[in-house]
Amino acid sequence: MLMATRSLVETELRLRVRRDCPRVKAFSGAVVEGLTMAPGDGGAAQGRVTGVKLRGGRVVPADLVVDASGRGSRTPEWLEAAGCATPDTVTVDSRLVYTSAVYELDPATHPGIHPVMVFTQPPDSRSGMLLPIEGGRHHLILTGRLGERCEGTDEAITQFAEDMPHPSLATALRGAKRIGDIRMYERTANFRRKYEEIDLPGGLVVLGDGVCAFNPVGQGMSVAVLEAVALGKQLEGALHSSARATPDAAPDASAQWLTAARGALPSATRTFMRGVGGLVAIPWALATGSDAVYVAGFEHTPTEKMINHIFMQISRMSRTDADAHATMMKVMHMLEPPAALTSPKMLLKLLVHTIRTALGGGGSRQGAGTA
Repeated sequence: MLMATRSLVETELRLRVRRDCPRVKAFSGAVVEGLTMAPGDGGAAQGRVTGVKLRGGRVVPADLVVDASGRGSRTPEWLEAAGCATPDTVTVDSRLVYTSAVYELDPATHPGIHPVMVFTQPPDSRSGMLLPIEGGRHHLILTGRLGERCEGTDEAITQFAEDMPHPSLATALRGAKRIGDIRMYERTANFRRKYEEIDLPGGLVVLGDGVCAFNPVGQGMSVAVLEAVALGKQLEGALHSSARATPDAAPDASAQWLTAARGALPSATRTFMRGVGGLVAIPWALATGSDAVYVAGFEHTPTEKMINHIFMQISRMSRTDADAHATMMKVMHMLEPPAALTSPKMLLKLLVHTIRTALGGGGSRQGAGTA
């Protein structure tokens, strides 16, 4: 497993867009403060977005506005200001706190670049990961829930690692040199805005954490990519329909075709946003399964409960079964469909594991692993 810091990923993406997408224009330092809209016959909710308002008063016109601003998305308040419906929000907050720092490890205690991961099961809320990143460094992430946390000092980190149920993390940190500051992050609640249940203005799309935000070490980036791919297919289909409706027009130059394409966008974006709930349903169930255990009164739907039960059973089995671990991680990161967890091969493995556990040969409730 090879990881990378957010700054490296975002810098590389920005460089590639500038290099490979000459028609994309970036506005550095621009702050969007609202939407501009044209009302339809049914009022604002049936109208369409026509652009965005920037701080300072500038208006940028647009046929399509995509909000990919993340957890801090202000689309709900902009919709309310325009007299449109706003989405209901479901929140699962286990009061998870991350403490993280970057280290250069001592080769004598941690040779190679493989990660170390120590996970626990409720009621224990502590977990820890030591992940390889660029520059020969490792990123340490320690987590606690419901008030249990690792304070931001070297002494607290050492003690927290030593108190974990497996010694691998503490061993890897011996002799390590910390680089930079220790950081703590507390804005970790999972939330899902149900845009699929409201009638949005045409030409407006919300992606990523603006729709469904996960515990930060979760499926967020994978889900955002899948949403972007689905949006691309939806828009491509709408534009092809416009081309069929204007068979004598040339798509690269015809004003007739452009008018038809613009006319198709409101319907296409509404269709996409009505379907976004289906895109995030499974990742939401997987991501909130462990957090919801710590939240009093929260109830998953029957389907979510079934998904979580199967996932937790395979998670326990994966501590001693490399194939089960690989399948679980692929499903978690959206590389395989959830059906992979219930394949005949996986169910047979789970049956054998359950029998062995019942006979006293299974694993403990807590585990650690390196990969």
